[in-house]
Amino acid sequence: MVDLRRLSHFVAVAEQHSINAAAQQCGISQAGLTKSIRTLEGGLQTILFQRSPRGVELTRAGAVFLRHARLILSQSEAAAAALAHESSGAGARLRLGVSSSWIVQAIMPQVLNTALNDARRPHINIVTNLSSQEMIEELRNGALDVVVAAPNTLDNLEEVDVRPISQFRQGLIVRSGHRLSDLVAPVTFEDLAYVEWICGPPGSYFRSCLDSLHLTNERRAPDPRFVTTSHDLTLDIVAQSDLVGIAIDKVVSIRHTNRVIMLDSIFSLDRWVSVLSRKGDILPMAAEDLIESLSVHFADARS
Repeated sequence: MVDLRRLSHFVAVAEQHSINAAAQQCGISQAGLTKSIRTLEGGLQTILFQRSPRGVELTRAGAVFLRHARLILSQSEAAAAALAHESSGAGARLRLGVSSSWIVQAIMPQVLNTALNDARRPHINIVTNLSSQEMIEELRNGALDVVVAAPNTLDNLEEVDVRPISQFRQGLIVRSGHRLSDLVAPVTFEDLAYVEWICGPPGSYFRSCLDSLHLTNERRAPDPRFVTTSHDLTLDIVAQSDLVGIAIDKVVSIRHTNRVIMLDSIFSLDRWVSVLSRKGDILPMAAEDLIESLSVHFADARS
């Protein structure tokens, strides 16, 4: 069994890179902190720190252990809070990540309004400025309790439970009146031979889709005319140019219903918005209520 107090000492030293600074943060003497770290290392039979010109640095084993230590401490705090909230029925705290801007714009205001009117007054910390990959990592590390995202093939879903709640469509977008918008049959790879693209940077999901399609058809991956991480900017540029982009139908319906068209094409793909949580977690009632509210409002948005 690992003592939670010693775990907190270990994390403090790892973050401060200094026994002195960590001791001050933990409110104990340097000697007491050193003894605590040595006891932890003895129990684990592993050296966690090594001296460096900067002070103390994690060993490779220490770096591996740090992630688990943070998760254990976070889960311990969450467990204590959950027990308190379950017994009182009020004031639950939930750390929520929402990775898609269209969900933030179209769905979350109604969901949060429902939570605002909940007599139990849940407190929700909402994170929106991270990618789905970053949010999933924060979920695994214990920094987030629930993530609402549309997982893709680049996301690492190990140790993550995925609960699909709403389907949407991904595909090619062009401006209204673009030559491709007049095609009756689905757009083929040959129809795209001479188009110019706006897409995300190398390594992004939509860029990977674009590159993979060309490589599958034994063609050189295109060099996009414009590269941006902003879905909103992609729509704005496509709406007033002949560039072709990739987007999802929900974003098009929010931003440019009459100016941007989603093509029926070889790029079309059905995907799911899902609620993600750590495997084995029993979510607090505030989280379950929020998930139920999400399902209801997504269903309303489809109708």
